[in-house]
Amino acid sequence: MSAEMIVIVPVAALACAWAAWEATRALRIARGLRGARVVTCPETGYPAVVAIDLRHAIRSGHGEAAPPLRLRACSRWTDRGRCDEPCICEAAAPNSTPRAIVEGALTGKACVFCRKPIERVAFLDHYPALLQSDGTTIAWPEVPLEGLLHRVITQPPVCWDCHVTETFRRRYPELVTDRPWTRA
Repeated sequence: MSAEMIVIVPVAALACAWAAWEATRALRIARGLRGARVVTCPETGYPAVVAIDLRHAIRSGHGEAAPPLRLRACSRWTDRGRCDEPCICEAAAPNSTPRAIVEGALTGKACVFCRKPIERVAFLDHYPALLQSDGTTIAWPEVPLEGLLHRVITQPPVCWDCHVTETFRRRYPELVTDRPWTRA
């Protein structure tokens, strides 16, 4: 092995290790801060949907004595213009994600139709739903994020099975025959 190779191989190995370390750090930061967040705007007191600037967080090394995070977008900016971003701490909290809001609000509650408890909130399929005031059901991912917090608190939960049944009943009433159930 030549003298150049003795120097190049360890330097290349260190460069690869450093790149892997940085990629892992960036993925960890992105996983923790990605996606829309629902916060209460401190200026208005109303819910707002915000997104954290991931590029800034990754570049600044968030979590390692980094400068403060900043927002990339806010639903209130269109009406009110940019602000000092006093909600950034709430936005960075893990419980501000739509998934955490729905999970915290619906887990353990009983379905309004079948009375079975909603034990687990699925996030890829078989979504629990909410019963709207007009009697229709809506799966939680279809709820506008600004109204999500209010709706999961005020509207009764519906399990996925009952949501599918009620949606079918609403869309195809001519194919449904209701037979009242009676105890034997």
